[in-house]
Order: sequence, then structure tokens, then C-alpha cells
Amino acid sequence: MSLFFYAEAVCIAIFTIDYLARTFTVHAVPKGAKNFLFCTFRYFREPLNMIDLIAVIPFYAGLVLGGGLGVMRMLRLARIARLFKAAKHHPGILMFKDVLVMSGQPLLILVFFNAIIAILFASLIYFTEGQRYSVEYKFLAEHPNGVFVRPNKALTDEEVSPFRSIPYALWWVLVTMTTVGYGDYSPTTHIGKSIGVICFYVGIIFLALPISVLGSNFEIVYNRRMAKEGRREKKRAPKKVDTRRTCFPNGGGLRRSIFLLLEDPGSSKASKWWSIFVIIIILVSTTSFVLESMPDFNFTPDECRHGQITVSNCKPQPEPYFYTLELICIAIFTVDYLGRMATVHSVAPEEAGISRELTGNYLQLKITATYAFQNLNMIDFLAIVPFYVEAGGGGGGGAGVLRVLRLVRIFRVLKMPKMKACAEMFIDIVADALPALLILFFMTILMCVLFASLIVFAEGSWYSVDHFQDEYPEGVYIRTTFDGYDLQPSPFTSISYAVWWFFTTATTVGYGDDYPTTTAGRVVGVLTFYTGIVLLALPITIVGGATSKYYPLWVKEFGSASEQQDYAPEEKQEANYMRIDRQYSSKPSRVFAADQKECTDGSSKANADLNGAELGEEGTRGTAWN
Repeated sequence: MSLFFYAEAVCIAIFTIDYLARTFTVHAVPKGAKNFLFCTFRYFREPLNMIDLIAVIPFYAGLVLGGGLGVMRMLRLARIARLFKAAKHHPGILMFKDVLVMSGQPLLILVFFNAIIAILFASLIYFTEGQRYSVEYKFLAEHPNGVFVRPNKALTDEEVSPFRSIPYALWWVLVTMTTVGYGDYSPTTHIGKSIGVICFYVGIIFLALPISVLGSNFEIVYNRRMAKEGRREKKRAPKKVDTRRTCFPNGGGLRRSIFLLLEDPGSSKASKWWSIFVIIIILVSTTSFVLESMPDFNFTPDECRHGQITVSNCKPQPEPYFYTLELICIAIFTVDYLGRMATVHSVAPEEAGISRELTGNYLQLKITATYAFQNLNMIDFLAIVPFYVEAGGGGGGGAGVLRVLRLVRIFRVLKMPKMKACAEMFIDIVADALPALLILFFMTILMCVLFASLIVFAEGSWYSVDHFQDEYPEGVYIRTTFDGYDLQPSPFTSISYAVWWFFTTATTVGYGDDYPTTTAGRVVGVLTFYTGIVLLALPITIVGGATSKYYPLWVKEFGSASEQQDYAPEEKQEANYMRIDRQYSSKPSRVFAADQKECTDGSSKANADLNGAELGEEGTRGTAWN
């Protein structure tokens, strides 16, 4: 046997002795357990102890059953999780855990938003870059039934589109939004690149928000540790349980009950379950929409035979069960939408999220119209219309883009108070930072024009009619190759083309589809790197400042008792100021006069006496004294 086996056996023996010793002696530690078995079982089912057991079992199973248990051997890696047991002895790891716990709700909301935006961008880039189906001869050698194509990078020919499905496009979106930019594929069309630029900056905001939240919470936790070292934390306040919620909405008639059932998850238990059901249907419908774009869930029509290879005969079609599932989901969405529209007039405007000032004299028709034109209700309408348009023979590929808007209906979950407040906090943060972000975007446009012009001048100013005559008989702009030993056509043929290079460089995405090769071009590239870093750092700082303004307010209202107490000093100080103000404002006038007599110089003392006498004539009416 090899040295590695003996080393593994020694380690497993140590792990086994450690595990068994702890398991069979834990009952000796007084933890309020009733008996030996209860205490041992409670200790045994703890997650880290289960990991310890999983870490040693595969070794013994391999000895008994022999080799070939590669999957079970991989479970031994679970022993690495034992390192987390050291967290209770390390304050730094505990601080990190506290920061993550405090940031859990905001980060979940951000993940929620990120997923929706990512699918929206993936759908847009998929319909932009991968929806032209071709059966041209040059593609039939590798793709006998045809393939989806797009323009190549130079816009001179067509190539097979890498955006073959929404999941493929989703990979590109996530790589772009996180500014990783592997460069395995990137958009080539003008519309696709425009979507990419928007995706860059949306991704930057999604990076700035969690950084700001985690930074704020880390500062809170760090200050708490420093200020309260050696003292026990206060217990968290018990959660409030709403015992007033009924099974069904009641009061105001049947129509009002139906509207509240469909609209307000907090009005009753049935409303909550209906909201959860609709969210599940939204997720199912969106998952179906994504999967039906994948080649694995498509089939080639029977009409696609040799000699009859045309786009209409060979274009892949989704499996029929996707249509059936879509029909069921659309029926539920339609019933939900029409039910709310038909009953919204029976409730007060405030219950429908409408300001009473907008409805004037409380006209039922005006309430319905105002409610129908709310943002989320317009999205509900746009989410179901494409299905009926396609069923009637209209629409086309563009209808699929609108269908993905159905995912935005999941924002209905934000009607829950805590999640709604968290979402509103992020909206306020972005709105507060928006003026500064617009200024930075304007500066980015100026830098874009400057550096795009410089890179075109540096990389595309040498025009030649002697090179590449077969491909470019009328001549072409050329540059050196990346190693400097040869020449190649320059991709930087215009300033508008170089705009894409600037944004991928300045946002640190760097797909690698275009890059400078000349010395002057690389100097321009380096300047673009650092200009982009500055242009990225400023919005992150601005968003961080807005977060520090709004996030503490959310913590004070929805945070736990241990989180809220971090703001107690300021609150107590403010309460002190208010108490002093009330105290002075409620004092009789002669008390003010007595206080003023303590002035140091004689004139002030005389003035204080005079003021006291005058104020005394007015009785005990309180006044502010500055």
C-alpha cells in the first residue's frame, strides 16, 4: 500500500477517536438535557457533527466494499468544513458571520433583483444575436438541418451564433455584469453591443450596492465588538405574531373580498397562499420560457428532409408540452388580472395603492383606469397579451421578449412590509445617487469619444493596398500582430466601432475580442484602464454614501434588537435634546430669569433681570430661549 493510504488511515483514526470520544461523553456536560440518550442525540444531529460522521464513513465503507467508491471518497472532503468549528474561538470569523447575518435580507433582495435583470438581459441578447435561422450551403456541412446565425465581428459575413439559448446568454450576462469578461463569446451587432453597454453599468450598480451594505454592517459589527468587549449582547426581541389575520378577507362585500384576496397578501391567510401560488406559477412559466429556447428541448419538424431544407421546414420547434404549460399559466394570469381589474372599484383608493387626490371625487371608473396604468399592472397586461397575439397568428419573435416580462410579476412579493421596505431602500439609494451618476455617465461619454478617437488613430491609421489583396482588393487599414512579427487588418476601422472597445476596457470586462497591438495603442489602452478605474470608483463611492444615509433607517425599523442598539447612543442623545427642550419650554418665565442671572458680566445680569421681569408679566406661558 502507498504512503498516502497510511497517511489517510492515521488521519481517519484521529478523526474517529475524536468523534467517538465527543459523542459518548457529551452527556456529562450539563446542558439541561433530560437524559443520556436525549443529550447524545441532540449533539449527534448538529450539522458539524454530521459532517464529522460523513467524513469518516467513506473510508471504512471502502475497506469493507473494496474500491470503485469514488463518489463516497469525495465525501471525505467534508472534513474541511471542520475548520469552521474554529469560528467560535476566533473573533474575526464571528464578526464575519455577524456581518453576513445582518446583511442577509438586503443581499437576498439584491440576488432577487439580479436574477430578474439577468434573465431580462439574457432574453434580449438571445433574441438580438441568435434568432436568424439559416440553411445556407456553407453552414450545412456541420449543421445539416441549418443553424442560427449572426453577423461576424467585422459585419462582412455571417457566423454561427454562440447565443444558442437563453441559458447560454445568461452565462454571458453574468460574466458581463460581474465584469469578469472571459471573452469566450460577445455580441457583434450594434443592438447587441448597446445591450452589452447597458449591462455593464447595471452590473456596476449591482456590485456597488452589496459592497456598501457589507461595508456599513462590518463597520457596525466592528464598532460593537470594540465598544462591548467582554459584555454579553442583549437578547433579540421576540418576533411579533399577527394573530388578527383571518382565513379569508371579510367586510365590504364579495367584490372587495375578491380584490383583497388577489391583491393584498397581508389581508388574510388565503391571500398569502394565493400570492405564493402565483409566484410559483410565475417561476414555472419563466423556467418553461427559458428551457424551450434550449436545443435539448427542441425538435426538428418532419418536413425537414433532403431536398426540402428550408428555414420554414427545418427551424427547430419547442416540444408541444411547453405550449400546454404556457396555456395553463396564461389562464391563471388572465383570471388573476381580470379579477383584480373587475373588482378594484369596490375598494378605497388607498387599498389599491392609489392616492385619493388622483381619483378626485372617488369615481369608480377613474379608480379602475388609474389602477390599470400602474407599472406592475401594465407589466401584467404585457405579460399575457403576446400569447393571445401569437394565438391569433400575429406577433413573431418580438413577442417572446415581452413574455419574459412575466417574471417581473414576482415583484408582488415586495408587498410584504419588510421586503417592501428593503426594496424601497435600494430604490431610494439609487434615486439619491442618480444625479451624480448621470454626471459621471456624461463624463464617461466624453472620455469614450476621446479614447475611441485615440485608439483609432493609433491602431487604424496605416492604410495599405499592397497587403491582403485577395480579401481586400481595394485596400485596408492594417497594424502589427500582437507579437510584432507580422501584419494584420485592423479591427479599429471607425470611432463608432472603437466605442465598444472603450466600454469593455473601462469597465474592466475585457472580452478580448478587440485589443491594441501597437505601442501607441497599448499606451492608450493603459490610460483607458486607469481612467476606467476612476470612473468605476466614483459611482461606488456615491452609492456607498447614499447607502450610509438610508440603510441605518432600515436597520432601526426592521433590524433585530442587537442591531438597533448600535444606533441607541444617537437616539438617546437626540431624546436628551428633546427632553431639555421640553423642560425649558415648560418652565415658568421666572425660571428663565433665574437661569439668566448666572451670566458672568454685570450688563448681562442686568439684562437678565429686566428680561425676567418682562417675561414674568406674561405669566407662565413657555417660550424658547436661545
